[in-house]
Amino acid sequence: GVKNIFHILFFVLAVSAINAAPSFEVGLSTGRHVPVALVGAFRLDAFVFQLEGMGIKQETNDFWMTYRGTLAYRFFDELPFSLDAGVSCGHLYAKAPNKRNQAFNQANNTHSLWNFNHKEYIDISLALSANLFGFKVTTLYPVFKPINSSSTNLLWNIAYIVEL
Repeated sequence: GVKNIFHILFFVLAVSAINAAPSFEVGLSTGRHVPVALVGAFRLDAFVFQLEGMGIKQETNDFWMTYRGTLAYRFFDELPFSLDAGVSCGHLYAKAPNKRNQAFNQANNTHSLWNFNHKEYIDISLALSANLFGFKVTTLYPVFKPINSSSTNLLWNIAYIVEL
């Protein structure tokens, strides 16, 4: 099953690493659910391991944070245009004040409504990316969502990445 797929993937990565020189990529991305994130990638031959994440805290209960990791195989690497296909896993958590609920609770001298909105999204997705001169457009299709979230069935992001 899944364990065998990871064993095969590890074996192929280890064999390709014998003659490959590593390279690194950095950049910025934006997309669905995430206003902005820092991107870092490690490339070994045609395999790409990419991490992206960021968070902003404005007050104690007003913040968001996200991180995502992707393992992909790059096709057509010798051309200016390339495609990445792989597996991605990510987590988003956001919490913000709900002024309407706070006003209702204050007016009625009660705590019957939550004072804050929160959103949490965790997924394991199939990832497909198109790269052209540093611009990268990624589409993610969630295949497993451990937290029951019906907010989206398709994720996307756009990034600008520079190879170091």
